Amino acid sequence: MSSLLVAVTGNSGCGQSTVASVFGSLGAEVCSLDAVGHRLLSRKYVVTDLAMELSMPELHGRCSEDIRKLLRGEAFSEPGMIEAINRVLHPRMARWCRIATAGVRRGQGVFVLEGALVLEMGLSGLFDVIVVVRDTFQRCSQRLQAVYDLAPEVLRGRWENQLPMDEKARRADFVLDNSGTLEDLGEKAATLYRRLSAL
Repeated sequence: MSSLLVAVTGNSGCGQSTVASVFGSLGAEVCSLDAVGHRLLSRKYVVTDLAMELSMPELHGRCSEDIRKLLRGEAFSEPGMIEAINRVLHPRMARWCRIATAGVRRGQGVFVLEGALVLEMGLSGLFDVIVVVRDTFQRCSQRLQAVYDLAPEVLRGRWENQLPMDEKARRADFVLDNSGTLEDLGEKAATLYRRLSAL
């Protein structure tokens, strides 16, 4: 088969990483948009720009993981902070996506980018298929809380800085509902992957 580029998205905690993982287990090449951002934070010039944008010189000399932990709790509670972070990271992440998708177009197989902000960053035009994983804020918050131990206002802030679920579903080629069990979502993902592989 020729290349098929698939974006798997949804709001934070919806289960898009689970769907992408199933796709990967069935043969797709998978990349996480979050991982792209994390790699950028390991580059000194990006940290310098971020420190200047946020007026946070204490970011200098910290590793990517420490920077993420430092910003995670404040990004959605401090006015203007998430916008400043996005000004530094998003253009670089989008550029990486444009270069990467152009490269894999020359290959064969299914290539997947997973991330909550695919639509918000204007990346949908790079992909042949948009898959949205859908769930409620309450269920997604419970998942995120179990992993990150975030305050309720931070969880709410994350969602309010993303497109509404109904809007994401409207823009999708396929919508996977994640209101059931993890096994249910895995079965739906496997069924969809087999369908995509036949395109």
